Amino acid sequence: MTFHAGTYQHRCASGEGFPTAVTGSAFGVGRQTVGNIKATSAMNAAAMDELMGDPSVGRMATFPISVMQATCYPIFAEYHETKQVLLKNHPHLHHTFDRSPFAAITVNLGPVSVSPPHLDSNNKADRMCLIGALGTFNSDLSGSTSTCGDAQNGRPRLAAC
Repeated sequence: MTFHAGTYQHRCASGEGFPTAVTGSAFGVGRQTVGNIKATSAMNAAAMDELMGDPSVGRMATFPISVMQATCYPIFAEYHETKQVLLKNHPHLHHTFDRSPFAAITVNLGPVSVSPPHLDSNNKADRMCLIGALGTFNSDLSGSTSTCGDAQNGRPRLAAC
């Protein structure tokens, strides 16, 4: 994959930054209707297609779904139902993984990438992102994170594992 200089600076990057690649479908942030997220180049689209088609990546991406179902079922059910309705009504939309309730996937590409606590303006405020780490990972310096809506105040809370 190749990236222009601007892709290294975004709300999750710090220091020198790191690029991200996104695939799937989305609505909002300037879009007037739901549509596919476009890759920054044909080469990047092919690389994301290859990544999304890798069975190991699919297993890693869908592994935490059962935990999401068990711990945050109302959120899972809303995501899943919304995605199914969108795919039925807009068959041209790209989908992520069959078992995933998420309409889009963002891949943060290292060698050093972070996912700080954040609110995603593209999602509902009380919703979550599932995060997985690959490569060299030092749990003494950091921890894996997940977010789940806080029923008391409607805002996400960060849970470090």
